[in-house]
Amino acid sequence: ICGLSLAHALLRSGDIEVVDIFDSRTELDEKIGSGIQLTGGMAALREISPQLQRNVADASLPLERVISRCRPWFGNSNEPWKLLELDIQKSIRSSVEELITEDG
Repeated sequence: ICGLSLAHALLRSGDIEVVDIFDSRTELDEKIGSGIQLTGGMAALREISPQLQRNVADASLPLERVISRCRPWFGNSNEPWKLLELDIQKSIRSSVEELITEDG
């Protein structure tokens, strides 16, 4: 998204006519890879183009789960370490139930 946003902004500036984007992947597969959180980025996209911001918002999926992994810092294992796993929907439900119980 960052590279595409930059390319879009450069083309809109009028100073640049052609932008080449390079990616290490040979094809787009939305089922692999990591999610992108666009909290502040959505405001930046709006500044670049309100229509681009709308297109990104329309194509996005609701956040369900956060899993944070990293490559091992030491040892011989190539298996990633899981640093965090958070079920967003479950956390929201628990928080709402807590609020209802406290207010109730």
